[in-house]
Amino acid sequence: MEFLINPLPSVAGSPLALIGYLATIAALLPHNRRINLVLNHIKDIPEGEIEETLRNEMGVVLPSDISAKGWIKSKKHQYNTSPGI
Repeated sequence: MEFLINPLPSVAGSPLALIGYLATIAALLPHNRRINLVLNHIKDIPEGEIEETLRNEMGVVLPSDISAKGWIKSKKHQYNTSPGI
């Protein structure tokens, strides 16, 4: 969340920059909610469908050297969620 806080001093001085900042935040919220929804319910998805679900719902193409569960574990802090895997 630091990336959201760091620009605040810069945008606070300009009304247009502040509007752009708020518009960017508003655009990110639905995407983050969807990611959290997928990651929070990933344990309910059959093992063989997890990789396809990540590709379809999150636009993620997993590298061949990591499993879907391994990728999720590495990313859970990035998306501020705990998928329960």
